[in-house]
Amino acid sequence: MMVLFSISGGYKVMMPRLLRKCWTNLLIAFDDDFTLEGFERTHKKFQLPENFTWLAPPLKRNLTICNLFGNQNQSIRVIARVLDVNMGHAVSVLIENGLIKERRREAKSIRQGKRPEDTGFPRAMA
Repeated sequence: MMVLFSISGGYKVMMPRLLRKCWTNLLIAFDDDFTLEGFERTHKKFQLPENFTWLAPPLKRNLTICNLFGNQNQSIRVIARVLDVNMGHAVSVLIENGLIKERRREAKSIRQGKRPEDTGFPRAMA
């Protein structure tokens, strides 16, 4: 049985869908195999190299992301906020280093650069 109720503005909300989403979020929050953001952990510990101070700053930042996640059990959101990086970058670094599993069904490499038809100007609406 599907229960619908109206919220101000005329929007319809399906209760089973809302309850399923809340239940899923609760399971993720209390399960050690998943992060709060919904990524599956691999439970690998991360070891920092001995010559950490001699490395280039971008590499240091990536290693710090891995250390905070793998050894200090910090969430991806907290790491992104503290290190002032976007969550996408933090997730990419963690996937590359094998600390979380890929969620996409088909892993695609990210292309760098602009598409030929992308000039950076807004397109006219037809």
